Amino acid sequence: METQYQVFVKHIVLKEYIQDTTVKTGIHERTLYNTKVDAVVKERNNKWNVRTSTWNADTKEKTSKIWVCAVNVGTGASQILTQARSSTLLL
Repeated sequence: METQYQVFVKHIVLKEYIQDTTVKTGIHERTLYNTKVDAVVKERNNKWNVRTSTWNADTKEKTSKIWVCAVNVGTGASQILTQARSSTLLL
């Protein structure tokens, strides 16, 4: 059985909108693009560890990082679960 998906907006349009919005709101310098969230784990001390990997197209290398931070789930309703130690936005 083949699943069909309806495309609402092209990727490039969404990308340009997000990047333009980050510039206009002043968070562009703290935004990581080409970044994948590999894992989100709540530790026993109720702190959240977020493991990410970022692809650098110039060097063709992947950089991984573990963040201890707040977790904000983009479902339309959000809840900050712990105090943020980082002010970086992952996109």
